[in-house]
Amino acid sequence: MASILKLATDRDCYAPGDLVNLVCTLHNVEIVTGLQLAVRFSRNEALFVTGSDGAQAHTAGGISAHDPPKASFSAETPLQSIVLWQSHMPSGTLLHPKPRSFAAQFVVPLDATPSVTLTDYSKAFIRYVFIAELTAVGGQRFRGACAIPVARPTPADNPPLSLVRLPKDFVTFAVEASLTLDKSVYKVGEPIHLELRVINDDRREVRGVRVLLEEVRNAHFLPEISRTTILASATPDGAVEPGSNKTFSIMLDPKDSVVFAPSTVSGCVQVEHFIRIHISPAAMFLSALVFSVPIDVAGRQRT
Repeated sequence: MASILKLATDRDCYAPGDLVNLVCTLHNVEIVTGLQLAVRFSRNEALFVTGSDGAQAHTAGGISAHDPPKASFSAETPLQSIVLWQSHMPSGTLLHPKPRSFAAQFVVPLDATPSVTLTDYSKAFIRYVFIAELTAVGGQRFRGACAIPVARPTPADNPPLSLVRLPKDFVTFAVEASLTLDKSVYKVGEPIHLELRVINDDRREVRGVRVLLEEVRNAHFLPEISRTTILASATPDGAVEPGSNKTFSIMLDPKDSVVFAPSTVSGCVQVEHFIRIHISPAAMFLSALVFSVPIDVAGRQRT
């Protein structure tokens, strides 16, 4: 016996708090004694880490890996359920072959974490899924599913962000820095314009400055599998002499980055973004001194 359940939504992307208009189409080709048709809306998240021999672990709906993953985690959070149709008779209702449509409305939670799909050393995702299920006499169940992307928009009021003194974790070099960003929240893929002021109160010269936009994945859930990707970089010209200061105008443009996910910290799928400022002092230092500034990136993931 065959049955087809198809789901369709009115838009291709939603923001937290949005209304989702869903249409469920049932077209069975044989008679089904139906009991109930319901749709549930849930958030699914999962993390599967690549096996040691290079094999990969996949979700339950995919194929099994040759080698078990080093780590795996998955969870489903129910958000909303709606009964679209229910038989008035305990013995069920005969559903003759023909197409039928049912409409329903759902709401994306205001605190919804953005949809994300990560692929490299690990496979991880956050998805928002609708699953329709027709329950029939005899224990038969027919299912259909669809997923919707959820993305945070940038706020209408998005003022510049100024940090008059950046925190640092070094004391051996008397240099300070301040930073001004042209926005408080950035959209995935858009350029970041900033002004960096370096104050050199040391007797040694600042020989160079390098600024990076970095994406850090899963730094807290499983630190041993965390990954950092440089999305954009800039190296402004000019040294900062001892006892002086200098302001650099910099643009970080991640347009060439292939994958760029929004910022999210949720369960096993974590994506954070940082501006890293590398200050290179005198040659006696083996590595640059680093200032780190977290930033918020919203919008739909770019793949």
